[in-house]
Amino acid sequence: MLIDTHCHIHDFNLYTLNPDETIIRAHEAGVMQMICIGTNVTDSRVAVKFASSHEEVYASVGAHPHELKDGLGGLEEIIKSGSKKIVAIGEIGLDYHTSDTPHDEQIQAFETQIQLALKYDLPIIFHRYYADYYYFCRCPPLVCGSDTFTCPDGTIAKRDLLNNCDFEPCPTLFPTFSPDSCPDDMFQCPDGTFVGRIPPNCE
Repeated sequence: MLIDTHCHIHDFNLYTLNPDETIIRAHEAGVMQMICIGTNVTDSRVAVKFASSHEEVYASVGAHPHELKDGLGGLEEIIKSGSKKIVAIGEIGLDYHTSDTPHDEQIQAFETQIQLALKYDLPIIFHRYYADYYYFCRCPPLVCGSDTFTCPDGTIAKRDLLNNCDFEPCPTLFPTFSPDSCPDDMFQCPDGTFVGRIPPNCE
């Protein structure tokens, strides 16, 4: 059985197709259950209400880092309602790349919702974007060193910020040849004859 763990068919502003028809098509494709993801307190209420009226649909509740302008007021009350349709807290997390919400507000909301997940023994649906070093490692902004590495072929590799400041990969050490062109070096067989390389592998 397949489960769609992240959908928004409850949000008629975001999802314009008929949700009941969507559920039918999902069943035909083998997707038997779905989780509607709450993105803020209001949307979470809608997700729970929608799930409550559809047997195969469940809901998560929470406030996405893009959706914190209205705060978290009322979120715990939704959880305390005891709906069996609530299966997770989320989508919550940190987004330091595309969200306009100040970082300190994101962190406060994130940690508050983590505590709710712990309190009510619910898993978390987690969003993070460019936030690892700033929060999870509690490190200052990452700055790569200016040292370089000389590859075997003589090219210079610099450190890559998007790869945890590891050196950029060196060019492949294996020569590449066109399919119909091989080096003209020869190999002498034990009987004294010579053989050349054969495309496409040039062996």
